[in-house]
Amino acid sequence: MYKYVLKNQSLGNLKRENKRMDEQSKIEKKAPPGKWRVIKVQIDTKEEWLLKDCDTRQEAYGLSQAMSYEKRTRIHIYNDQGGNPYTIGEF
Repeated sequence: MYKYVLKNQSLGNLKRENKRMDEQSKIEKKAPPGKWRVIKVQIDTKEEWLLKDCDTRQEAYGLSQAMSYEKRTRIHIYNDQGGNPYTIGEF
């Protein structure tokens, strides 16, 4: 199974890097210090993708809004203490 990590800040030119992960591994919810982590979850399969570790909350919210158009997905934002202050998507 492959997961994708977005490497570019521009949504128009997102470059993806395949990151091999075994099926049992989960993405760490806690963001690095001072960052906001954006994670996409496929509702039916529970697959997770680390979209980006953002520098500001506003940047994380903007990315989550831009990615929320996809069907059957949820976008979660986590802070550097592992809290989840924001979720968007189909529930």
